[in-house]
Amino acid sequence: NNPNIFLGGYHTSHDSGIYKFQDCAEELIRALERPDREGRPAPLSSSNVIFVCHSLGGVIARYFMEAHTNKFKSKAVGILLMASPSIGSEYADTLSGIAKFYKNEVGKQLQYMNEALTDLDRRFKILIDEKRIQNFVGAEAIEHHAIYKIPFFHGMKNVVTQESASRYFGNSQILAKTNHSTIVKPEDANDYAHLFLYDFYPI
Repeated sequence: NNPNIFLGGYHTSHDSGIYKFQDCAEELIRALERPDREGRPAPLSSSNVIFVCHSLGGVIARYFMEAHTNKFKSKAVGILLMASPSIGSEYADTLSGIAKFYKNEVGKQLQYMNEALTDLDRRFKILIDEKRIQNFVGAEAIEHHAIYKIPFFHGMKNVVTQESASRYFGNSQILAKTNHSTIVKPEDANDYAHLFLYDFYPI
């Protein structure tokens, strides 16, 4: 009824170099444990936490949840993965030349079936199967169509495929009329993306 909202971030740029998603995860978990400058308590001081994660954010959240499971064992935890490339994206393969030129490790890691992602995929499934976080629920949202929707032309691929975006929870859902960007930009309270969050959020 009165949630606190924390906007988490981590360093990414075309020239972020050796900064991998493991480094992004450590940056974000530290921020979640840190009170803010106005003295408000750290987000992880709450006993109920919901992560709403878009794209790479879902990879980062899954990484720190698996790496720091002990920090979540006593909490009620929810995670919404919004078009998250859990096993990578072929778009990253297409842009691999740019990632290689800039030595951008995150860009390389996001390539489809990258070893780092497939290993995290396996470990996160074990976390769920073994119920390492007792009070843990999640859902996955899948983008409906490609970023650029051209009438009568269906050759464009989604940034994140259904296979990559739906890995862990039985209640995954394609959100009608969304693409990789709009899936986290609801226009109003009746937007499919907003209703997906609304239906998940414990009232």
